[in-house]
Amino acid sequence: MQFSCDTNKLNEGLSIVSRALAVRSSKPILEGVLLESCEEGIRLTCTDMALGIETVIPATVSEEGRAVLPGKLLCEIVRKLPGGVCNVSI
Repeated sequence: MQFSCDTNKLNEGLSIVSRALAVRSSKPILEGVLLESCEEGIRLTCTDMALGIETVIPATVSEEGRAVLPGKLLCEIVRKLPGGVCNVSI
């Protein structure tokens, strides 16, 4: 999966969906963010099995796919990136 997007948009999207991240869970998958390519760009999804939040950010997708990444770590990394376009390859 490869895509390019505005760092600020990615940060905004992650801050929206991260509200549904499970803090401590017996299922580690609930502590992650699902990134999926879609027609509009990249769909970000989080759930704690009681609450699910999904948003789409505009992006240029060069290779389609999906991946679950650790939510808190991803949010911290993206927050520290400089503004502008970021290229993500998973």
